Order: sequence, then structure tokens, then C-alpha cells
Amino acid sequence: MPVYDYECQCGATTEAICGINTTEIKCRCGKTAKRIISMSGVHCGNTDDTTWARAAVEVMDKDSHNPIVRQFIKDPTKANLKKAMKAEGIRHMEPGERPITRTPFDLNRHTEKVMERHMEKGRIEVRG
Repeated sequence: MPVYDYECQCGATTEAICGINTTEIKCRCGKTAKRIISMSGVHCGNTDDTTWARAAVEVMDKDSHNPIVRQFIKDPTKANLKKAMKAEGIRHMEPGERPITRTPFDLNRHTEKVMERHMEKGRIEVRG
């Protein structure tokens, strides 16, 4: 028998070995838990189709309070991914695009440049 995930109204998620027709089980709290589709239980003939979802769920902030991101983590569909990416202000990398590497901010160098510009503006020239 396969392993299915069940989610209760109390928020608990439980794994159980049940028959295919078992859509509800009793939760530890006593309430009824309903079967949900989880990433571990999803298997398609085309594995490339499921790898995007696993990768996207891995990089999403699991502690996010954004309801759109929480919905994507709970139900990882392509439509929910697009909504979550828009809500978080992120985008896919283009083919050939490399991640941005930022150089550390050098406060001393910056301070020197600002002082030079200030001295330049405040300079008094005496011509004789």
C-alpha cells in the first residue's frame, strides 16, 4: 500500500499507509484529516516536469508570512509559482545569465571620495 499525506484542520500533517480509496483518517487531535497531494507522492512519467516544483519549493522562504507564498508551498502549481514570484519580486534567470556577485562595500574608499568632492567644491582660489 502507498504512503499518503493527510492534513487536519488543526494544521497537523500526517503520513499514513492506506488504501487508494481512503480519503480521510482520524488525526491525533481527534478531528478528521483529509488526504492532500504532496511532493513526495507526485510521480510523472516525465521527471523533468516535477523537478521544477521541487527546486522552487526548496528556494522559497518556508517562514514567509506572505499568504501567496504559503499557498505555493502548500500547493506547488505553476500558477501559484508565478503568483509567489511576483509577490516576492523575483524572476527566472535568463539562459546564459550568471548570478550577480557584489563586491563588498569599502567605507574608507567611499569616505575619501566624498571628502575629495567636498574639498573641491569648497576650495577658494586666490589669483594674483
